[in-house]
Amino acid sequence: MKEKDTCKSCNSIIINNFCSNCGQKIYDKRFTIHSFFMYLLDALDINKSFFYTIRMLFIKPDKVIYDYLKKGSTISYFNPLKYLLIISGIHIALILTLFYDEGEKIIDIDSTNDLEIDMFIEQLIELFAENIHFMPILFIPFFSII
Repeated sequence: MKEKDTCKSCNSIIINNFCSNCGQKIYDKRFTIHSFFMYLLDALDINKSFFYTIRMLFIKPDKVIYDYLKKGSTISYFNPLKYLLIISGIHIALILTLFYDEGEKIIDIDSTNDLEIDMFIEQLIELFAENIHFMPILFIPFFSII
């Protein structure tokens, strides 16, 4: 028997694209960077509607909202909750990797005479600096009013 005719997991005979013994899917194609990104997009359930939604939100955001809410045309657009989570994840990853130390440069506290106020302000600034990547998510309700 050839290596291709047996399952790599349980060494049983392969029928069609699945192992008849363990049910593992048989992959005949070579693993590449392109196939990795395709598997990643598939795992996140990102298809062309994700990129179409991004494009349309930049070009015609009013049309997206009208189509989705008024007309009920949801099939051509990406799920809003998944969109929010993925875009927020990308945003947080970029902020943490690119601008991690920028918050320390911005923070410059003028010292007051009251030590308790200084401590409170320092703790508040540290809290905001540590959680700055969550701020866009918290501001979504305010941005939706605009």
